[in-house]
Amino acid sequence: MNDIYFYFHIPFCYKKCPYCSFVSFEKRFNEIDGYVDAVIREIRGFNSDKTVKTVYFGGGTPSILKLNQIERVLNEVYKRFRCDIDEITFETIPLLKGNYLKGLKSLGINRLSIGVQSFNDRKLKILGRIHNKKESLSAVEKALAVGFRNISVDLIYGVGETLDELMYDLDITCKLDIKHVSIYMLSIEEGSEFFKMGFKSSNEEDIEEFYLKLCEVLSKNGFEQYEISNFSKKGFRSKHNNAYWLGYDYKGFGVSASSFLSGKRIKNSSNLYEFVKNPLGSYIVEEELEGIELAKEMFILGLRLKEGIDLKVFKDRYGVDVESLFKYEIDKFIKSGFLKKENGRLFLSSPRAMLVSNAIFSEFI
Repeated sequence: MNDIYFYFHIPFCYKKCPYCSFVSFEKRFNEIDGYVDAVIREIRGFNSDKTVKTVYFGGGTPSILKLNQIERVLNEVYKRFRCDIDEITFETIPLLKGNYLKGLKSLGINRLSIGVQSFNDRKLKILGRIHNKKESLSAVEKALAVGFRNISVDLIYGVGETLDELMYDLDITCKLDIKHVSIYMLSIEEGSEFFKMGFKSSNEEDIEEFYLKLCEVLSKNGFEQYEISNFSKKGFRSKHNNAYWLGYDYKGFGVSASSFLSGKRIKNSSNLYEFVKNPLGSYIVEEELEGIELAKEMFILGLRLKEGIDLKVFKDRYGVDVESLFKYEIDKFIKSGFLKKENGRLFLSSPRAMLVSNAIFSEFI
């Protein structure tokens, strides 16, 4: 595979959400210029003869950047690398102005990922969000008005809401002219404010009911489930995230960014000052995967997708016959109805199997 996928981590935000465990920094606006300079230096120090296929700005809150800062990053990418980019995704909170959106579009950004999380103002307050339902609806409307056609919204469930409240979120989502939905169960991670508070997410019975219901509702409204937490209209899958699950090379730029390059997992420093001072040297190689270990990891990633694994293509690519390697586990999960094998592909059999996918995957590690 001669393609590569670029991710840019923008770690600044207006207010850090209590459920967030990502590396991000609240209201440190005076450090953004220096950070962008460091990212530019990292771009200049990275060499690859592969073709850049997608670019993704994630965070944090990328929309905290000024348009000229985004332009600097993109210009450097086009100048330094061979590019055949057909998707540039930009994560944003719903607090958006029309002129800023026009500017994003003029820079070639063609996909927006809007962090709505919920259309329920009570739920948004629990999640510590700084926007409300009205602003979320306005953000989608403004994006459509300036010509964005590939819009995704993020939603969160499992915050202690009722099924009716979840249905309220889904009902509004399905009526919007958007192409993609990413919907995640609230996860309380160490390092988050919720973890320190001892915040409790919804119980397992509710989570199961919510997940199965959201899969049903989104599917009925034309959103195909193509991955455990991702749904899209036809032709609008996230090409960037798809590359992760297909095991393609990607390079992460910025503080705490992760890369996967020729089997090596590389992690940039999570220390902002360390990264800005030395963006080319503040990283570690977390692991080098090859042979069976590489095949195991790619097998699990591939099973996240609706289509699962093409067994022949997988064997040709990694030199490992997973049907032999995991014969006992595969037979067990086929018999129990969680895996299916059809037309040379192995895949999770249903939304219920996707719901318990972590338990299934743990048997293949």
